[in-house]
Amino acid sequence: MMELLRDIASLSSLITLGQRDHDASVRTPSFSVNRIGADMVSGSQAFQWGTNSRRSCSPCCRAGGHPPKADAAVIEQIQSLDGDFNFEVYISLSCQNCPDVVQALNLMACSNPRVRSTMIDGALFQPEVEAKQIMAVPTVHLNGQPFARDA
Repeated sequence: MMELLRDIASLSSLITLGQRDHDASVRTPSFSVNRIGADMVSGSQAFQWGTNSRRSCSPCCRAGGHPPKADAAVIEQIQSLDGDFNFEVYISLSCQNCPDVVQALNLMACSNPRVRSTMIDGALFQPEVEAKQIMAVPTVHLNGQPFARDA
């Protein structure tokens, strides 16, 4: 995964791959996408391969300066959100609906500096999934609390 991330970071001078100090509170493996000189962060504890990889790369495109393919009115609504929003979306790599939810939350994180989005592969973090009693994906938590479940 690190080799792929290095390759992606090398494609634009607007994005960089940072190293994190090991912190027991941070899920590993993990990475985040940050825009240089801006407050934009989209985190991930998984990478969706195959047909879903395009959606996983969308934060890289946004960080690299590519405009989102979204209606201007939607972007304006996202930018006008008042408050701090930390989304965690629990996914499965075989889920049909997960990529759309991840992409929507990434769009929000890339459009508003007060929104954070983290994609978490439930298969990699089973104890956390069990502790939070996650039974279906995608499951979204907002600021540490259940927000939405697609059951």
